[in-house]
Order: sequence, then structure tokens, then C-alpha cells
Amino acid sequence: MASAAHDRGIKFVYRSRAVASTGTAIYSPAHRDQWQGKLPQASRAVTTKLYAHYDFLLELKKQAEQELVGESHKHPIARILETAPGIGPIRAARLLPVVVTPHRFRTRRQFWS
Repeated sequence: MASAAHDRGIKFVYRSRAVASTGTAIYSPAHRDQWQGKLPQASRAVTTKLYAHYDFLLELKKQAEQELVGESHKHPIARILETAPGIGPIRAARLLPVVVTPHRFRTRRQFWS
């Protein structure tokens, strides 16, 4: 999800109008018209703006992740970190500034702790 505040804001509008909103279908662009049809006309403008913010933040998050991974791949150790179980490209990029180089650890156990 893009932003917890926007998630809560969108669901809050529906809940404040007594529309049960569980799950994530409420955020799907394919179902938005159906969900907004359950609201009074006055509340639809608010949800339209919240959805626009939500979509913008999703796109911004995607771009930031791509840039983060792109920068991390400039360092050869990032590819090695990604081969470890449970370490994907994002987590490897976040580990790089902490680890700096794995050669500073004598053993694997010291590295993982």
C-alpha cells in the first residue's frame, strides 16, 4: 500500500457513511465506481481526491524503489546479498549502507547477527 494515512482516510469515509469496507478491493481502480456508488454524492468528491493521492503515492513509491535498486546495483555486493534466502533487491539495497562490505565480518554467523 502507498500510505497508511490515505488507506485509513479512504476507508474512514466509507465507514463514516455506514458502508462496510473490508479487504483491499476498495482500492482497486476497477471497483472504485462501484464503491463510490454506495456513497452519497457529497462524499464522492472527497474519495475521488483521496484516490488521486493514493494513486500518486503508489506511483511515487514504485519510482523510489526502482531508483533505490538501481543505485544498489552499482555495487557488486548487492547482487551477492540478493542471493541469500529472504533477501530481495529492496532489502539488499537497505542493507548496503549498514553492511558496507561483508569482508569486515570473519564468519557468516557474525554477519547475520
